Amino acid sequence: MKKLIIFTLCVILNSTFLILHSFAQAPEKINYQGVARNTNGEIIPDKTIGLKITLHSGTNDGTVVYEETHTVITSQLGLFNIEIGGGKVSGSYNFSAINWGANAYFIQTEMDITGGTRYINMGTQQLISVPFALYAKTSGNTGTASPSVLKESGTGTASVWVEFSDEFVSALKGNKPFITITPFACNEGFFISEITGKGFMVKKNLHVRTEEIFTFNWQAEAPQERKE
Repeated sequence: MKKLIIFTLCVILNSTFLILHSFAQAPEKINYQGVARNTNGEIIPDKTIGLKITLHSGTNDGTVVYEETHTVITSQLGLFNIEIGGGKVSGSYNFSAINWGANAYFIQTEMDITGGTRYINMGTQQLISVPFALYAKTSGNTGTASPSVLKESGTGTASVWVEFSDEFVSALKGNKPFITITPFACNEGFFISEITGKGFMVKKNLHVRTEEIFTFNWQAEAPQERKE
């Protein structure tokens, strides 16, 4: 049996998460998409696989704050889609209890090609940004204040640093915004590699063999406290 690795792993932040008026109604899940490939770079299509998702706090091998499992079928292109927060929870972990504003978080993915639970570690990557509603729910807002939203948008090119405007940077006060890209970068073999309070960059996955210039539309959002 060939050893399996996942070459393309990325987090898709769906705009339906941006619920501003009723965080209690926000779906506490994160859309997650990956591509299963073998060591030759060949996709694994139409296959039932088992997945285990583990969230670590602080570092890629930090404290485990959440763990769940899924059984999914890959598409003809080897794609699989799951909702983190919607799988079979391991032990007593509680997805709703994660304090998204307290630390950086890392996603570890493990897979069993047979659809069972004999998982092989596929690697760990940082969750660069989290849905606005999940962050705002745990960011320390009280009943005397409610968040408004800072927004900025534009177009960008892969491997070229995108700079926010001076006004947006000033309003962020050093915080990192939440970036969404259209089309979703991971569907094109690209991913958001870095986000700061001044800008971000999109890069090409190593397995993507193309010299085509990848351009995208982007939107940056961040919560801003508004006094009542």
